[in-house]
Amino acid sequence: MEINDKKFIELSPELYNRCLEYMKGRGLGEKTKMVYTKELDNIFKNTTLTQSIYNRIYSKRGYYGSILKLITDTCKHFDIPSYKYKAIKMIKQPRKRPQVWSEYDINRMIENVEDYGLLISCAYNIGAGLRFSSAIMLSWDDFNWEDWIHNKSRVGKCKVTAKGAKHKDLIVDSRLMNLLHSIAKGRGKTFQDIPYKNSVENKYLFIKKVELDALQSEFRDKNFQKILDSSGGQINATEMAKIEMIRKKHYMVDYRLRKLSKMFNNKRIKFHSIRNSKATSLLKKGFKPITIRNQLMHNSISTTEIYLNLTDIDEENEFQEKL
Repeated sequence: MEINDKKFIELSPELYNRCLEYMKGRGLGEKTKMVYTKELDNIFKNTTLTQSIYNRIYSKRGYYGSILKLITDTCKHFDIPSYKYKAIKMIKQPRKRPQVWSEYDINRMIENVEDYGLLISCAYNIGAGLRFSSAIMLSWDDFNWEDWIHNKSRVGKCKVTAKGAKHKDLIVDSRLMNLLHSIAKGRGKTFQDIPYKNSVENKYLFIKKVELDALQSEFRDKNFQKILDSSGGQINATEMAKIEMIRKKHYMVDYRLRKLSKMFNNKRIKFHSIRNSKATSLLKKGFKPITIRNQLMHNSISTTEIYLNLTDIDEENEFQEKL
């Protein structure tokens, strides 16, 4: 299919500044503004927004469509003369089935992935599956050990931070609670049977606080002008450091998962598929969609449905069992 590479928007410095001004007026959160600004920087490395560039960015899905809409809305709002908005169309593509692995395959990943088996175990066994950004930033203090130690056969709870700075106590599989507890105990890091209680050491499970602090200092010292918004207020350098830490760790974990592809018929393993797999597994086990939605921390059940992948065979088996 031939791509119409017609020029739609001239990506001038003036338009870039207008986009930042328009974004500020929308009242977005600081973290969202940082993510949007970073992507705007990438887009404005081009001199023109063409249909092919637009299609490529839009195809990434997620928040990328919102960033493109920010540019087009800015042009309309400030009446940028080079903007021919009627020519641009959203390129709708059929949604692919989410990648879903069996619990057997997830356990194979946990056993064989280099350095990050515990991370995958946490991502799969907390709630209905965690996003990478939530899993990689877990700390020992996020788990409610005080209630769980009275009955170690029960499920536990963990306070999880998700997109939009949302916080929620999610259910933790009892096997994971026991595994984490035994790891802490083996390190001699329990007090009154509670892992890392009153500890002054690094409490993150998968990152080092000293590295996070170094990134924070780097943003403050070397990029001071860049972390000032248009009103002159300083953007939270701690949040910027976390975003950069998540990006670096995601690259490392993605590399480790790609090395496992030969074990899985040369299929590339996406970390987010761990979340899809857990949500689908819970549905097959009879969990209510509303329960899965809550454990995924979704606002809408329609978003949850995107995560679920039931094949025709699954439906046939369900009728076979229930009729």
